[in-house]
Amino acid sequence: MRRGSTAWSIEELEAEAVLGEGAMSTVALCVCKRSGLRVALKMYHKSRMSAANYQQAEREICIQAALRNEHTIALYVAFEDEDGVYLVQEYAAGGDVYGALAAAGGFLHETQVADAVVLPLLRALSHLHSQAPPQARRSWLRHFGVAHRDVKSENLLLCADASGGLRVRLADFGLAERAGSGASLCVGTLDYMAPEVGSHAPAWQRPARKRPLARPLAELPPSLYHQMDRLAGQAQALPAVAAGGRAHAQADPDTDHTLDPSRCKLETCGLAGDVWAAGVLAYEMLLGGPPFEADTKAATYAAILHAQPWLPQHLSAPARDFLLQALTKDPTQRPTAGQLLHHPWLAGRSAQPWGATNLPNPDPAPQAAARLLHAPSLAPATPPRQGPATASPHL
Repeated sequence: MRRGSTAWSIEELEAEAVLGEGAMSTVALCVCKRSGLRVALKMYHKSRMSAANYQQAEREICIQAALRNEHTIALYVAFEDEDGVYLVQEYAAGGDVYGALAAAGGFLHETQVADAVVLPLLRALSHLHSQAPPQARRSWLRHFGVAHRDVKSENLLLCADASGGLRVRLADFGLAERAGSGASLCVGTLDYMAPEVGSHAPAWQRPARKRPLARPLAELPPSLYHQMDRLAGQAQALPAVAAGGRAHAQADPDTDHTLDPSRCKLETCGLAGDVWAAGVLAYEMLLGGPPFEADTKAATYAAILHAQPWLPQHLSAPARDFLLQALTKDPTQRPTAGQLLHHPWLAGRSAQPWGATNLPNPDPAPQAAARLLHAPSLAPATPPRQGPATASPHL
């Protein structure tokens, strides 16, 4: 991989620890030998990738490279070799918001939720949703932005700022797509799934939360239990879904929200799904768990489609109204991320750090170190190699 006169390789980085492992990728904490900056290296193993996976990784890089926003994880450089495709990204010293929320007892005060989490998240989404889609092939697509499609607390990371505070950054653009692309909406995590996404696939086919939630199910109000039990049976009767994510022909066209170029009013469904997920996240941080969580996937799915969220009176009126607005069932009536930034619950606020860092060996100044890194670039696609999985020796 070469950017200008500078070539990059895996030899530029020294691995310190493995942070995570996925079906196709490994994430490691590394140190850049040029600058001393700690970075997160995401490696896609080519031997585990199909041609479609490779294109998805390329799209992820193009989207993240175009973002220049203080509320999104920075991508310093991207390169590839015969073993993998590599993304060198900003390191989140504070981990993710899910873990930080659990450490804080499962929920936060309204002020911290609004200032430290919801405000920066909506600013990140507003910026993302306004981006011209990379390599849009039709001029009518250019005014539709990019949808993240996997907003959740695990994908909000806490990064150290220059003053030692931890700031929320939106991360993981692996599922991001341009609105109106026709890509399947059936991605992401069940707890954060919007109703329009639920019209495409039975919830029991979607991934469950990987970690236990902070709030026990028993703390949900009994009335919501009864709604979920009653509605779970209705979910079983929803139309089957074809392999490509589109409902079969017997689906009602009035309720089939599959993106179609001829239905421009629904071209932004992916963007509206991000807003719904932001509402779920705000609810979870204020009350300790997702608004529609139930004891089975089918019941959760039915509640997402039909139940109203429980909003206790100890929440302020602006907070309750914000949640109702963000969790509007009809995606065409749901406010945009930009509109929610002007909601009374957030109006006049400024983004604040989650808290102070407590790092024994802080990184050198990120701004100075990052100048030694270069803008992301990805070479033309090459067919993924076949054979057994081979990880880089540096991981």
